Amino acid sequence: MSDKTYNVFFSLHWQRTVFSETYRMLRNRISVFVNLPIASLDAIVLQQKLNEIGDQQAEDSLTAIRKHREKNGE
Repeated sequence: MSDKTYNVFFSLHWQRTVFSETYRMLRNRISVFVNLPIASLDAIVLQQKLNEIGDQQAEDSLTAIRKHREKNGE
């Protein structure tokens, strides 16, 4: 496999990986959000829960990218 072919393959693989991870994170965030008991939460608690959802997903994303780079020797 030539370097050019490898680079195209790696680029497409990376794009698929990033898209899949982004889709998974969005799906998880939406799922957590729609299952919040919004009617029973006051504004401060609701904001805290939303912040927790964002923080958790950002951490998951960074971990996934780090693992992918380690696996591929980047």
